[in-house]
Amino acid sequence: MGTVRVSQLVPRETDSFDPERVREAEDRFRSVLTPDEVVAALVADDRSTLVEIGAGPGFFTLPAARMLTGGRVFALDAVQGYLDLLRRRASLEGLGNVTMLHIGGTELPLEDGVADAVLVTRVFRDIPHWLSLRREVPRILRPGGRLCVMEWAEGVALQGPKLNIWVDPDELAQIVEQSGFHVTDVLKEPKPFFRILATRNRVTPPEVREA
Repeated sequence: MGTVRVSQLVPRETDSFDPERVREAEDRFRSVLTPDEVVAALVADDRSTLVEIGAGPGFFTLPAARMLTGGRVFALDAVQGYLDLLRRRASLEGLGNVTMLHIGGTELPLEDGVADAVLVTRVFRDIPHWLSLRREVPRILRPGGRLCVMEWAEGVALQGPKLNIWVDPDELAQIVEQSGFHVTDVLKEPKPFFRILATRNRVTPPEVREA
């Protein structure tokens, strides 16, 4: 099928997961992408508040919590099993600055402007009504705050999307730009991911606020 337009994506059933495979998958990801580097590029200091949408079992959440000793991490995911596993892992490490939140609708359960940084990881092919993120992410992120959107790169076999469905990075960058952000970079390496880095504009476009 190859790359499809974001507008062609349809919700699919939530993936199941095997907790015993989590560490193996994280080791594979860590071989090409260091979570600490991704988090460090987003947060200004150790008192920042980071929101991760699509937190899963904590590949980015746990390093972020260790780094933000005076801050907070909100870990959001649509799969309760991931959040339960993340809660156990955070508890074992004594990380009390992580809040797990289940998301199942079109609104994020967070206050306006709560975040200094937002990390959106591999969710555009999974979240029903994904267009709501155009409104919700700029709502929870303070003006000037930093955004990183990470998705699977096309053609990479490392636990990527089923049915060979990938999101086009240039189209997704355009959507981010139109949603009240200034895109500062589109990183297409290292595979198997690409990343879009952006900052929140001071004013959100009216068409996004009313979406």
